[in-house]
Amino acid sequence: MKVKYSIFRCAMTATGVCAALLLAFACTDDFGYQDHEGKRVAFKLSAPDTWHEGMSVNENAPTTHCTSVRALSGGDTKLYLHTVVADNPVEEKTAVTRGTPVRDKDTFTKTYSRFSLSGICYTGEYPTDESQNTWTTEYAHDLYYNSASGKPEKEGGRPLLWPANGQVRFFAFAPIVEDFESLADAEGSLALSEAGSKGSPTLTYTVPKDVTKQVDLMTARETVKAATTPEVVLKFGHALTAVQIKCGTGMLAGKITEVTISGIYGTGTQVIGDDEWETSDITSYTISEEIQLSPKEGATDKIHVPGDTPIAGTETDNLTFMLLPQTLPDGATMTIKFTDKATNTERTLTASIAGHEWKAGKIVTYSVSPSSINIKAKVDLNKKSATAENPGDIMPYSGVWYDAKYTAKAEVVQNEVGNKIEDITVTKFQYKLENETDWQDCTTDADGLLKIASQPAYETMRNGFETTTETGSESSPVPLTVNGKTANCYLVDKAGYFSLPLVYGNGNVSEPYDNTNGLKYYPKHDDERMPADGKISGVSDAVLCWQDAPDLIDPASVTVDGENLVFHIRKHTLTQGNALLAVRNDAKEIIWSWHIWVTPYKEEFYGSFYNSSADGYSYNLAKYNLGWCDRHDHNASRTFSLRAIVDMSAYGGKKETEIPIGTFTQDVFKGSDAGDNTYYQWGRKDPMLGGIYNAYTPKYQYNKKFGTSKETLDKDEFTMENKQVFNQYNQGGYNYSFCKNPGDVIEPYVSYGQSPGEASKGVTIGYGIKHPYMFVTNSSEYDTDGTFNYRNHWHIPYADYAVQYLNEENHIMFNAWNSGATGAGYQYGSTGTLDNNAAIVTKSVYDPCPPEFQMPPIHALKAVYDKISSTSASYAYNAWTITSDGGSIKFPVTGVRNNAVRSTDWNTVVQLNPTEVPYETFCEDFYKTSMPAFSMLTYLSSATIVYKGDNDAYQVYLFGIDINPRDNTPSTSNLKRTLTASSNSYGLSVRPMHYTEGK
Repeated sequence: MKVKYSIFRCAMTATGVCAALLLAFACTDDFGYQDHEGKRVAFKLSAPDTWHEGMSVNENAPTTHCTSVRALSGGDTKLYLHTVVADNPVEEKTAVTRGTPVRDKDTFTKTYSRFSLSGICYTGEYPTDESQNTWTTEYAHDLYYNSASGKPEKEGGRPLLWPANGQVRFFAFAPIVEDFESLADAEGSLALSEAGSKGSPTLTYTVPKDVTKQVDLMTARETVKAATTPEVVLKFGHALTAVQIKCGTGMLAGKITEVTISGIYGTGTQVIGDDEWETSDITSYTISEEIQLSPKEGATDKIHVPGDTPIAGTETDNLTFMLLPQTLPDGATMTIKFTDKATNTERTLTASIAGHEWKAGKIVTYSVSPSSINIKAKVDLNKKSATAENPGDIMPYSGVWYDAKYTAKAEVVQNEVGNKIEDITVTKFQYKLENETDWQDCTTDADGLLKIASQPAYETMRNGFETTTETGSESSPVPLTVNGKTANCYLVDKAGYFSLPLVYGNGNVSEPYDNTNGLKYYPKHDDERMPADGKISGVSDAVLCWQDAPDLIDPASVTVDGENLVFHIRKHTLTQGNALLAVRNDAKEIIWSWHIWVTPYKEEFYGSFYNSSADGYSYNLAKYNLGWCDRHDHNASRTFSLRAIVDMSAYGGKKETEIPIGTFTQDVFKGSDAGDNTYYQWGRKDPMLGGIYNAYTPKYQYNKKFGTSKETLDKDEFTMENKQVFNQYNQGGYNYSFCKNPGDVIEPYVSYGQSPGEASKGVTIGYGIKHPYMFVTNSSEYDTDGTFNYRNHWHIPYADYAVQYLNEENHIMFNAWNSGATGAGYQYGSTGTLDNNAAIVTKSVYDPCPPEFQMPPIHALKAVYDKISSTSASYAYNAWTITSDGGSIKFPVTGVRNNAVRSTDWNTVVQLNPTEVPYETFCEDFYKTSMPAFSMLTYLSSATIVYKGDNDAYQVYLFGIDINPRDNTPSTSNLKRTLTASSNSYGLSVRPMHYTEGK
């Protein structure tokens, strides 16, 4: 009969969904679906590149082991059977057919063009005991899908629609029954349980007696929540055990005429996707082909054949046994008929293989050898930082595995005696980069440290450092204070152990107390008043939040020692970069944090300045932006192979035996064409991650309100991307990865009048202190009454939601970066006097600069502004250089971080490759994952804020160098200098100023 069934019936309550499914799928003659009733289920398959997805492994590798050596009886010449179990077979390059294992997705799709798919839709817990499982495969049973496309076949297949709720468990296998019967030529059998059968679907398989007709049975099982997965990935794995036979070391030349495995189980039943089989029917399997075992061509030894010479199970002989996983019963035997070349004597050799455990997806290799001893070198490489998410196959850009340890053992098996393990010596490690033919020696140290060539661009970032020694020690770290002064930022130019005191910024927390305007006091993380002595109390632990250079600071070294925070920078990973360190209380709240700027320019930073003077004021500006890192090239990701050279001469082997370890990767090291520096939101002490751009950065970004085509990309936003970030803290539910604040209102600010679900309208200073890794963005719209532009401020609106630390008269924190300020500065070009907030700065506890430096007032930057002209300015290497009687000063075009990204759904930072996806898709994804904007310009923040009017309120006064028009190549002819008020929420570069007494 022909009927229509609506998949919407699965959208019933949990108690009724079972019955609904049974009714909805009671008739299976035909299923029709209306497009509006549910989205189609899409499938994609994967097959392991290696069995059980191990590394590229052979008998010597850690995932391989010899289980026994047993004497072969039946001849006057003693021969022995060595049993080796591996996670995967040797890599093969050509397509496979019957009797040969499937080794990757490509050979899967070539061998099996279609697969069978069944499915169960259910709610609640899926029964672990199949005897209690009452579900059936009425949702989908034995549907045929194309292996390459994942789409239903025209014959025997049909599309599936997602249920509205519940879960779906999919079961798949290949070859389908029909294709198996064709491949097996009526030998053996493969059967799927009936559609109405209760419980998970099962396969019953009888292995064909003819080895050439045996197949590599592949199965997959995936469980997904209904209607939440756009594409179901069916991860096929091997359901059988592969058995191969080869020659061991020193095997006699001759010929094999017959190989038989007898006394094993040949029929089994499996719940699709399980590793276990219920087995029955003792049987035997025989290869009756003459296999020549010949000496190596040109060798003087005419008696023996090379080790590992295949007997059965090569790429071309189609003679790999594909057998049921099982524990071999009593009576299981291997029989080999062998005639040696020297005497031409035929021997029938047998050995018991009873008790061997054959597991699904393993390859078992039986080697025949004249030796009763099997000795293999075994090298295990272990990375302390390896986790399930990071399996340890990524090597840092530095080329140093500082946390890698290895063990090297000789594994000895003699006759029925089990494995005996003895230590052996690794004489050296070697690596070979992709597309190179020569192996190069790694460096190692006493702790087993391994080093390969670093990424070239990363090595550039290490120039200028002394990288052979370390200063200080774990018990005696080097203090980072300068002349006894503390700060929120410290410079480091050496490797070693360092300490900083647990003090709020510069410790100057008392000056604002007598102010009648602005901040009444400096609040700490809970928005309460800081203690008068400026010391941080209640510290429980210290953590590394993030850093923009890989493994720069050892996260495990960040600790609290009394009244100090201590950390370690290794000489092997010393490079230019920035890090954010924080201390927490018992409640795991961050109560303060510090910026660590690692730079080879520390000495110059403290010793050489640009003198800027005007109106009787003199200012010494630093030669570098705060958090500066040099420009560098882009390096693509690369892979390399690693091997160990071990001495096996004590065991009759070679003095230099090569042991493959595996293949590893160094990730892409993104270029930074202008260099980069940390950004700062006005009034906050915390460094925000820098932005970069290079040839791989999209120039125009997708914007939802403009559409998706390349022609309608938004050209006004996002010409930069986030700098790479590393070692983010993510433990115990606390994630300190660099991010922006959530779009929803943050508690407790509902009490200030914001509604849940409303775009954030700012945070308090205390919230910012507790979230130093968070860039605070706000709504891009004015308030409903048009009086306040939330896009302009990271802080909660002053006029509407006053907090206790703000003066009740005007609610303005103009003294956040200038504790001596008594009011806002003035806007150049308007009336007013040069007040102290515009000309003189007293360093505050929130000042982001290092000891003996502070935020400059706008007047210090105006003095530079006044010097800029077409004759004093030059442009090279993405930086402007201004030369005057005060010396020369360079301003890199490191851009700004935008304050309120419009029309975007910002998420986490990801690595994108424009060559793998359409340009529009690349731009859209990039738009969602990066916050920087506006490259090719310089904007520097000052400590000064000004009043611009009711709608815009108080804004930071900044200095800028830009070009006009924006899409031209920078030159002095289109140079545009700027002094303007702008949003306090922008992330701006900072040019610190050395202490000055002013007029």
